[in-house]
Amino acid sequence: MEHEGKRKRRSREDLLKAGLNILARHGEGALTIESLCKRLNVTKGSFYHHFGSKDDFRRHLLDYWAREHTWRFIEFCDREDSAEERYRNLDAVSQETDDDVEVAVRTWAQRDPQAREYQERIDRMRIEYLEKLYSEMLGGSERASVFALLEYAAFVGSRQIMPGLDKARIRELLGLWTEMLKPYLKEGRDETA
Repeated sequence: MEHEGKRKRRSREDLLKAGLNILARHGEGALTIESLCKRLNVTKGSFYHHFGSKDDFRRHLLDYWAREHTWRFIEFCDREDSAEERYRNLDAVSQETDDDVEVAVRTWAQRDPQAREYQERIDRMRIEYLEKLYSEMLGGSERASVFALLEYAAFVGSRQIMPGLDKARIRELLGLWTEMLKPYLKEGRDETA
């Protein structure tokens, strides 16, 4: 059993996970070396073993967020052959995202050019992925980009509403969206048949 006060060796990923947690719970202003070290009970030397500076940490934190909240999901979904199955998987994994992290990164991006650059890149990547799925499901329809943008705007907006929507309500809205799309999805299949 670990003694209280005894310092435990922490990995780079431990620091990044803790950083996302601080960001989500307290905002970008709380992302200090001191708060991170205190949360994990590590020394500043431990921090500097993994990161050259606070700015270096923040850049790696944005990379980590992009990987864990976008790239990992896309890689998981792309294991499936059909666009419909990839879309269902994307729906399932998007429900696993920490909405507080999404909101905190977007808030950070309003004030910080580096965070904004990451947010814009991730938004483009997510919209392009949705557009690719819709294009496959709709048989290459020009509507794919419109549907992708509408769905992504709903994803972002549902996390910005105050007070926030709970996961059940978001699932309900997504279910309604899927029902509304069915005629277009059938039409797309008919055109390619």
